[in-house]
Amino acid sequence: MNFLQLKYFQSVAENEHLIKTAERLMVTPSAISASLSNLEDELGVKLFDRIGRNIRLNEYGRIVQKYTDIILQAQQNALSELKEQKMHTEQSVTFGVTSVNFWQNSIIDFIENHPDIHVIQRDVEAEMHKIELKQLNVDFLLTALPLPKNEWESQILMNDPIIVVVPNFHRLANRKEINLIELKDEKFIGCNFDISFRLVVDALCQAAGFQPQYICEGNVLVMPSLASRGIGLCITTMQAYVSGLYKNTSLLKILDLPGDRAMNIAWRKTHQLSKAAILFREYMVKYYSAENLRKMWGDIF
Repeated sequence: MNFLQLKYFQSVAENEHLIKTAERLMVTPSAISASLSNLEDELGVKLFDRIGRNIRLNEYGRIVQKYTDIILQAQQNALSELKEQKMHTEQSVTFGVTSVNFWQNSIIDFIENHPDIHVIQRDVEAEMHKIELKQLNVDFLLTALPLPKNEWESQILMNDPIIVVVPNFHRLANRKEINLIELKDEKFIGCNFDISFRLVVDALCQAAGFQPQYICEGNVLVMPSLASRGIGLCITTMQAYVSGLYKNTSLLKILDLPGDRAMNIAWRKTHQLSKAAILFREYMVKYYSAENLRKMWGDIF
């Protein structure tokens, strides 16, 4: 039994006329007759009573007709859903991000320039510490966290300098550069401990010879407003600083850093990328190009 047999059966059952059905389906009457005979042989019962040139659906045929309608409607529903999902997939991009405030400007910029693409963003910072990466159902990961090279391919979008941010009225606001050890007696604003950048900050301070004294810990999006009010100083990155969230503050370059923080776009090697996803990757590479970064940063850094 196949869908074509059921389609022929359904049409003949509705018309109860072999030739008219053949004309409507644009096939020969013999093709339909052979299909119906094969179906009857497979089911082991006759589905029609043949009276001269006319055929009538019998009691067996009515049973098969009931379920044929259900089967063919389910087939149509499946095809429609597959088509809809295919269209949705081709016109959408899903990505997971860590360090949410770092990426927001580029993501907003992409959405504004590509309003026809459905963008799905997930904050996967906590998930990446708790589950296996292969369980993350995304096209891309935007992160500075290391990924297993046997499963993931990645491209560095930019090297993001780590900086110190102080309110404009702070005693260090007139400085341009600083060594971390000079901050050992300062009060810090920090992100939650399960955020990867918090671990980076703590490690840098410990390498400089002190443990940061946190007066407040919380969501990274709250840090800028707290820094602006002088609650404490914070260590963040250049790209986060130029996002526009840090009002009435000054930045200081850290002299004793081992290097900048590499921000990557990564994709699973076995994952088939849609056209929209490939466009997103190309857009992010262009957005964080050296030329564009100079425009965003100006002579700040």
